[in-house]
Amino acid sequence: RHGARLGNLLLSAGVAVYSTVDQAEVTTPSKLDGTSFEWKDPSLTTRVNYANAVYSTLRNEGQHCCLVSIHGNAMGNSVRGPSQAGDGVAVFTSPGHTDADDLCRSVMQGYRDIPNLGLRVRGGKFEANFYMLRKTWMPAILVEAGFFTHLKDAQYMASDEGSEAIARGMFLGLEPHLITQTPS
Repeated sequence: RHGARLGNLLLSAGVAVYSTVDQAEVTTPSKLDGTSFEWKDPSLTTRVNYANAVYSTLRNEGQHCCLVSIHGNAMGNSVRGPSQAGDGVAVFTSPGHTDADDLCRSVMQGYRDIPNLGLRVRGGKFEANFYMLRKTWMPAILVEAGFFTHLKDAQYMASDEGSEAIARGMFLGLEPHLITQTPS
């Protein structure tokens, strides 16, 4: 739902949106009542290959793009209990200096700028060797939008209010980096 909400915000701003899950450009806003959603889980390789194909096409047309991969975090299996310690939102880039570092910092600031976000904003830039970050050719960030294994985070992530705030924080952070088009 966070991705659908972010996609709707981007479409409203005149930004082209592509879904690595659906392997298609998103041209109309998603219905947020659940009727637009179908469970799909393409492999990471499939998602990365699609993202890189879109990037290549857009680059050849003189356009820019970035990848925002949205996830819910979780603690490992070694920790037990109904509400484990890990909580909050974090944004990751690949290790070292990357073209996505400014984007990462900006999205973290977008979350900080939302009064009463409902999630703890976890520090600054995090680095990880995640497949989606390592294998894509464009600037890429991975957003861990709360912890499914933390009861308060999970409830907030599942709520309309929480989903809207999570998407709004991403949008606020992406906004300074957007090259918008006039919607037709």
